[in-house]
Amino acid sequence: MIEGVTPKYSDLTNVPNTLVGYEREAECHAWLWANDVPHLSWVAVDDRSWLYRPFCRSLFMVNGRTGLTPTSGSQLASRLQCLL
Repeated sequence: MIEGVTPKYSDLTNVPNTLVGYEREAECHAWLWANDVPHLSWVAVDDRSWLYRPFCRSLFMVNGRTGLTPTSGSQLASRLQCLL
């Protein structure tokens, strides 16, 4: 399920030092805190790994040229099932 929209990095205040420079991950964490669910597991589907900390467990990478394919979609569905 998709829940809401993350804030823009430029609008964030008090970005933790560990997330400075990792814009999308910081935005995701800001959304979690703003919605009082920082404890929940989450998955971001993205094609730009550099916007997340190295080895970010919440990032599901897709190819920017092909997007979500039947194969990667199946992998994502399996991953999301593990969160339930």
